[in-house]
Amino acid sequence: MSTQDDDAAQVGLFPAPERRPKRHRPTRTTAPAPRTLSMKPHEAREVLAEVAEKRFGIVDNTDRIASVNAEDHSVAPAAEEDLLYHLINQGYVERCPARDTFTGHTARWSRPISPLRLTKHGRTLLQRWSALAPVGDGR
Repeated sequence: MSTQDDDAAQVGLFPAPERRPKRHRPTRTTAPAPRTLSMKPHEAREVLAEVAEKRFGIVDNTDRIASVNAEDHSVAPAAEEDLLYHLINQGYVERCPARDTFTGHTARWSRPISPLRLTKHGRTLLQRWSALAPVGDGR
């Protein structure tokens, strides 16, 4: 049988772990700087030309951008997704109307795809950047 004296002696065998004081994190006084995307004209020109040919689409209202094969409507994740989001936010690319939606296929699923198209400003930008003469190696 244990008594209270035995319990008090047991406490000393296992000291309480030391706790580090929490660091005070100051509140942010300024808004974070907007994230910009560095885009080279030749890369944007290629992507805008592919958008004009309807080679990209948004998958099933998930806001994932897919690369579309026009022959068989097969889709794959687009490597240029960040650049396309930037062009959408800047007003150069937009979704096509709902009447242009088609069913895209992969090996695992079939889902509705809303193609992307150029806006008036996107067509102007594509024409302007296509008229640029390459300097050196074109970059």
